[in-house]
Amino acid sequence: MRLEPNVLIDDILLSSVEGVGSLTYRRLLERFGNATSILRAGKRELQAVEGLSARTAEAIAVARETVSVESLLRVCEQAEIRILSIRDERYPDPLRTIHGSCT
Repeated sequence: MRLEPNVLIDDILLSSVEGVGSLTYRRLLERFGNATSILRAGKRELQAVEGLSARTAEAIAVARETVSVESLLRVCEQAEIRILSIRDERYPDPLRTIHGSCT
């Protein structure tokens, strides 16, 4: 499954939040379904996710206001760097199981 650009932006945004590794990302996906829904969730909803600290919940809740994914994407595009989300079919399987790996 290749991700649409707006879905990829939300995945990148979420993965840039300190405290969101592969395990936390999977738990969030189980609860909310996708990165867009996770980023729309309130701090209290996020804190209901097992293992998610109040600090990480706060960082997710304000991520859209504090992170510029578009500028990161422009830099990557200029450098011909391809970004893959953990949900992209081209993402290497061994990396999906590394605790704390990038998402």
